[in-house]
Amino acid sequence: VTFDDIIMPANTSAWNTKGETASLSNACHQYGLTEKQVRQANLPCQYRYCHGNPYMVVKLSDMADLKATLQKQAKEAAKQKLIDELGEDGYAKKMAAEKAAKMKKEADLKAAKKKKEAALKAEKEEQKKQDKLSSLLFDALRASEGGLSPSLSGATITKTAAKKEWRVKPDEIVGHLKPVDPTKKHPKYYLADVIGVAHNKGISTFRAELISSPDRCKLYARYLVDTFHAQYKAYEDLGDAAIVQMRTGIERTIWEYEESITNHQERLAKEKKRLSALDRLLKDSD
Repeated sequence: VTFDDIIMPANTSAWNTKGETASLSNACHQYGLTEKQVRQANLPCQYRYCHGNPYMVVKLSDMADLKATLQKQAKEAAKQKLIDELGEDGYAKKMAAEKAAKMKKEADLKAAKKKKEAALKAEKEEQKKQDKLSSLLFDALRASEGGLSPSLSGATITKTAAKKEWRVKPDEIVGHLKPVDPTKKHPKYYLADVIGVAHNKGISTFRAELISSPDRCKLYARYLVDTFHAQYKAYEDLGDAAIVQMRTGIERTIWEYEESITNHQERLAKEKKRLSALDRLLKDSD
């Protein structure tokens, strides 16, 4: 039976389903096969016509099966060739060595990926710390424009005052902050701890209280400066490399702060020029 003898009926469903067939040329290109391989496999085909010219059509499922069969045959032939060259024992050792090498390579790649991910994570965490410290410094610089309270050491506050002056609710204090004297019926709490709760909630929650009291602003500025110094000390304990990284972040923050001041000064200078021009116009109109 030759290739040209195997002609399938035109009404077979698979042959009339869109996407199930292709011309022999296109199918060979799609699966990386030659027409010679297809002919030797005696795959079923149909003849169709375009402008009176015949061309052969094959089922793509048959082409896929043929591709898999040829690959399997090639693999078996390669295996047999190695066995003929190395013998059964030699072939088994070669396969074991290749498998071990493959497993080692995969393990090395996995370890390298894990190490890279860990390094990126550590870098991000370090960047977060630097950004937090820089932000703290920036806040301290702004808050201390009106001056600093001498110290928060030993300063205390009641729950009622904490709510009124710092917008810290009693349930945010009790069970969360350590009282100065827990034996008292109405204990007081350390002011620095209360300011810390307020700060972590966000300055917007107690901005009005700060604006209405310059002394409170100084207390808040002192809290920020003390907190910055404590975190700075923590970096010093980590060694020189950590200090260099931290100082880089601080220098960036100071530069941003100075740039912000410069921009404000430039805008202020422009506004002064506009006012001067307005004054001249008013004088001229008089």
